[in-house]
Amino acid sequence: MPRIPAENQRIRDERTAQILRAAAHVFARNGLAATKITDIGDAAGISHGLVYHYFDSKEEIFRMLITRALQGTAHLLREARTRSGTVTERLDWLIRELLESAGEGEDQALLIQHAMISETVPEDVHQLVLREPPKLLAQLSALFREGQETGEILPGDPDQLAYFFLSGIQGIVSGRSLYSAQNSIEPELLLHIFQTR
Repeated sequence: MPRIPAENQRIRDERTAQILRAAAHVFARNGLAATKITDIGDAAGISHGLVYHYFDSKEEIFRMLITRALQGTAHLLREARTRSGTVTERLDWLIRELLESAGEGEDQALLIQHAMISETVPEDVHQLVLREPPKLLAQLSALFREGQETGEILPGDPDQLAYFFLSGIQGIVSGRSLYSAQNSIEPELLLHIFQTR
């Protein structure tokens, strides 16, 4: 009995997610230039031919991973700005969400770094990682400014505080791959740096 279209789509979605997870890990460790489609297939437990059935090139996979990472962060920042609660509560929520992604977050942080510094990354991807982070910082800066107005966040340039906050998150996430997943950071510790009380 042939599969129904919904079942085919479910299988396609699952396989795509499997390939993207494996590719993120391989790219994060090897970079774009040193990664081959065969490496991605091996990491995903499938043939390189099947990878090509879903994606035209490793550059397409890399581009999709970078786009999803930036969109995911933008979504979390928008939600942190609009959800209910004090600024401190919303920042606590944001830190937890950004740190909860575990291995996926480590891979995303390293992918963004590769995209920013590697000369082998396609120009449109390089431009994307240069263009989007200032927008993310602006969202976070607005949240810090709100916290300063309510007296929850230390005085100072909210743009610099936002930059320091995101740099801290990225450093923690990247550091997990260098040190040990056992070294977990309590969100309250990072948040305490910015609080007035």
